[in-house]
Amino acid sequence: MPVSTPTVAPSLDGAQGADSPFLAESPTGSSPMERATRELADMASRLLRIRAGELAEPPHWSLPGRRQNVGRIAEQLAPIRSRDALVSSYLREACRDEAVRLGYGLAWLAIARSAAAATTRRRHLRSAARTLRGRG
Repeated sequence: MPVSTPTVAPSLDGAQGADSPFLAESPTGSSPMERATRELADMASRLLRIRAGELAEPPHWSLPGRRQNVGRIAEQLAPIRSRDALVSSYLREACRDEAVRLGYGLAWLAIARSAAAATTRRRHLRSAARTLRGRG
């Protein structure tokens, strides 16, 4: 009977390698994709809670250049248009330090905003089409 590799928590310094929790088999059977998706969703949730004032912003976030570094990472991820593609990119990322996780969290939120905007546009277009057809 094969012995599964225990899942370990990501290190605080973001170091990843062969012992990455995304590569290890989970006792619950979740895939690396599911675990990465959960981590990105958690980071996005944390960012939203900080913006809403529910959580205090960590003091080191205000260090000079910190926000610019995270912003640069998020800008580099802007061409990614779907959450699946973002998670796939995150799984390939060699360095997952806090700035990278924050950048991916911001990209996750940007994809959510664009998806919501597209849904709203489609809803308005359907409504307009019904009105034009006399069914409004």
